[in-house]
Amino acid sequence: TIPDSVKTIGQSAFSGCKQLKKAIIGNGVTTIEYYAFIECSNLESVTIGNSVKSIGGSAFESCGLKSIVIPDSVKTIGQSAFKLCGSLNSVTIGSGIKTIDYSTFSRCFNLSSVVIPDSVETIRSFAFENCYALTKVTIGSGVKQMDGFVFDHCSKLNKITFNGTVEQWNNISKDTTN
Repeated sequence: TIPDSVKTIGQSAFSGCKQLKKAIIGNGVTTIEYYAFIECSNLESVTIGNSVKSIGGSAFESCGLKSIVIPDSVKTIGQSAFKLCGSLNSVTIGSGIKTIDYSTFSRCFNLSSVVIPDSVETIRSFAFENCYALTKVTIGSGVKQMDGFVFDHCSKLNKITFNGTVEQWNNISKDTTN
C-alpha cells in the first residue's frame, strides 16, 4: 500500500518484484513513472488512486493483472503501459484519456472487450495488437485519428460499435491497414 503522502512512484521502483500480488496506490500519487511495475508477473490487482494524472510507458508491462480501472484523473498513458499483461480480461478507461498510445494494450491475450471513451481523440498503432480474445470494441465519438494496425491480429474481433454519427466516422483519419 502506497500512502497518500507519496507523490510519485519512480522509474523502475517495483520492477521485477515477482512476489508482489496486490498494489494500492494512494490518492496523493500523481505520477507513475516508466517501468514502475514492469515484470511483476504475479501482480494481479492494482488500485490506482484518483489523483494519478500520468502512467508512464511500460509501467505495468508483463504483469499478471486480471483487470484494471484507469480513473478519470489520468490524462496520459505511455506506450506499452499494459503490454503483455496476458491475464488481463477487463479494462475500464477513464474519461481523462485523450490518446491511447502505441502498443498500450498490445498482447493482452485474454482481453475480450473494450470501451474507448468519448474523450479519446487518437488511437496509435498496435494499441490492441495481438489481443486474441478481443471480440467487441466500442469506439467513442471523440476519435479523430486511428493509426495503422490498431487491432492487428485480433482474429476474433467481430463487432465494432462507433458511438458517433456516420459523418464523424467518415471524418476520422484512418490508416488503410485498419
